[in-house]
Amino acid sequence: MFKRVALLALIAGLLIGAQAPVPNPEKPKPGQKVSWKIKGFAYESSNPRMLLAAYTPDTVLVQIIPCRPSQDEWYFSYTVPREATILTYKIEDDEKPLADDDGVFFATPVYEESGKPRYDANRSYATLYLDPLADRWDRARELVKLELEYYPMNWQALVLLHRLELQAGETTEAAIAAELDSLLAAEPDSLEALRFAAMEFFIASQGFKDKGEALMALCAENYPEGSSWTDYQNSIYAFISETPQRLGEFERAVFPLLKGDARETAYFLLMSYALAGRRKQRIEDIAADFLNEFPSSELASAFIITMLQVKYEQPTDLWTAEMIKWLEKYPDDLELNIQLAEYYRDRSWKTALGYYRSAVKNSDDPMAAARFAEAASVKGKNFAEASKYLKQTIKGITADRYRELFWWRDLSERRAMLLETQATLYTTLGWLSFKYGKYEDAVRELLLADSLLTSIPDYEEEVYRRLLAVSEKAGDLAAHKIALLNIMLVEPEDRTIQKALQDIYLLDHGSIEGFEEWLQAEELEIALRRRMNVPVPNFPLLTLAGDTVYASEFAGKVVVINFWATWCGPCKEEIPRLNQLVRSYQDRDDVVFIGISSEEPQTVDSFLDANTFLYEAYIDPSGMLSSLFEVSAVPAHTVIDPTGVLQFHHVGAIPNIDKLLTMEINSLLNE
Repeated sequence: MFKRVALLALIAGLLIGAQAPVPNPEKPKPGQKVSWKIKGFAYESSNPRMLLAAYTPDTVLVQIIPCRPSQDEWYFSYTVPREATILTYKIEDDEKPLADDDGVFFATPVYEESGKPRYDANRSYATLYLDPLADRWDRARELVKLELEYYPMNWQALVLLHRLELQAGETTEAAIAAELDSLLAAEPDSLEALRFAAMEFFIASQGFKDKGEALMALCAENYPEGSSWTDYQNSIYAFISETPQRLGEFERAVFPLLKGDARETAYFLLMSYALAGRRKQRIEDIAADFLNEFPSSELASAFIITMLQVKYEQPTDLWTAEMIKWLEKYPDDLELNIQLAEYYRDRSWKTALGYYRSAVKNSDDPMAAARFAEAASVKGKNFAEASKYLKQTIKGITADRYRELFWWRDLSERRAMLLETQATLYTTLGWLSFKYGKYEDAVRELLLADSLLTSIPDYEEEVYRRLLAVSEKAGDLAAHKIALLNIMLVEPEDRTIQKALQDIYLLDHGSIEGFEEWLQAEELEIALRRRMNVPVPNFPLLTLAGDTVYASEFAGKVVVINFWATWCGPCKEEIPRLNQLVRSYQDRDDVVFIGISSEEPQTVDSFLDANTFLYEAYIDPSGMLSSLFEVSAVPAHTVIDPTGVLQFHHVGAIPNIDKLLTMEINSLLNE
């Protein structure tokens, strides 16, 4: 959660270590042992780990390096792989980053014996700084220029440099295109790399798409198996998705010529387009052709499942027969086993059990054990077996495991993924224990799921629905209260919940005197358990008049943001509540209410002329802020404390949003 915010929190400098780790030797060579010694970090830690990624031409090799104490220093060491071109690394423990380069990986090129950095090392280094919100483009330009000093015919680097110059207003697309045309006409030794780099520039540039399309066809004719087809697949897909004519030309002039990995990649692009357009027959045809040509592909099961989902709207006997036939070919495939298991769950438990067992035993996906356990809970069978698998799975879900799997993500996002997975597994385990009659175990496991979600923070109503049932059966009033209060957050008008809480209060206090004050305090405590504590950058806001205001202008104030849209029904429905919220703070100058829309200024202005909305209106035409705060739907509400740290975030319509925001605002004002 909040990938962008977490990343930029690091860029803000909060988590920078006390000393940048410098490799020894400073210019590591292939096969050489390199080490880092660091005197200290910004935070105390008993278990620092270096997360290191070594880039090679074909893949990225990830290594988790534990530290070794060395007198008053921390010591890390690593042997550089023979094929490595660049090493990137950061140091962290299970809770927070300890050393990084303003939020991104430190990096060092791998050097040739001559002392020259390996080809493409500095361009790869530069890409670490290309986030448009990171404000490190100057550093990226320095690195790209350095790459071109060593390797003038690194055409990817040249195009990247020109894109950075274009972004800065120092050149034009026409000037870049003219230079690329001149280079193409000269036909240098590295012509293949030049053609692909130029193709990517042309197909992404408004005035040169036809030129790019022709160059793509030329590349298909001359380099039908080139690895660049995979390297540029995102750009190619964006291009062919623009119009049916672009797609048609790709299928006619490019796709038939491709071979090997290039053709496998092209199949994926065609399938993505067919799915986006919901072209049923085309999806079936592409899947059938792909499976015929690439039966051993890692994508095979995805194509099988997609094809059968389109072919059969609901599972039938024919669907089952085809699934079983495919499973004979891919017996260890997780999703094929799970789909058949869930088809047979209520038809033949014995048959389903075989598929569930195969899914769990042949996959390291933690959800395999969870789905088996959920099924066992429903059927009331195989409790001990399902519990064993779940506990084994929970034991294997570690921070280091997630570092290896998701090394490119920032720590806070990886940690959230880890805790969410653990919470899901404990939620299932708790329910399984409940069904098995182990009520105390069930309460403990569900409370553990609650604590995991709270520390992210996240909210899953199912946890509290289950805790409600389990705690009632176990006679655990404390757990019952936690469940009721959390459910009340999303169902504040449910009188049965309030009555149940009143009964608990009566048992504890002997009367209901003071119940309302107690309930408000308990609600506040539950709400405030979900503080996020994520610093945010000094983000820009664009007024309807086109002026730019920066978040730093609101320093020392609580900033309440509503992401909304004029076309959004729930957004409009909550405006009266939000207006009342603004009025309740109108005598204070330490709270700011901001409304952000991604629509055109004229659209927002017209709406505000016809409707009263007391939030200060800003626009986000590029969607940059929606991306920054990971707003997946509107309405969404964000609360930032006076020090610029994001504390609360809610996505979607919430019935009592004004009450919830009031509690959150007041808690920050009272600190």
